[in-house]
Amino acid sequence: LVALRDIEEGEEVLLDYGEDWVSAWEKHVKDWEVDMSALAITTSQEMNQKHTILRTLTEQSDYPYPENIFTSCFYSYSQRSSTVDPHLDSSKGGHQQQVMTDEWRYFKGIYETRNLRPCLIL
Repeated sequence: LVALRDIEEGEEVLLDYGEDWVSAWEKHVKDWEVDMSALAITTSQEMNQKHTILRTLTEQSDYPYPENIFTSCFYSYSQRSSTVDPHLDSSKGGHQQQVMTDEWRYFKGIYETRNLRPCLIL
């Protein structure tokens, strides 16, 4: 993009995309159809009100959450007290993998949005 003259501070800059863009946009508008399945989303607020018991990973394989929903937990790394749980060790592809567990503890400010993290319910 090259200006043909000096642009004053606060001046609006307009860009002409050309006739090809206008034609493509008009075709898109004409051909576009509403995807009704996209309108039937479940909000996290609805899930919180209707489903007060969280599903484990095993339960989710039989009865999954909607595609737009995932579980999350309030957790702060600064308050971390992790331990390696030898009972939860798993093996993937022939390599031993340690599973870390964290004890959740309440502290002032835990329910702030900045402490909300994706998590899995085992």
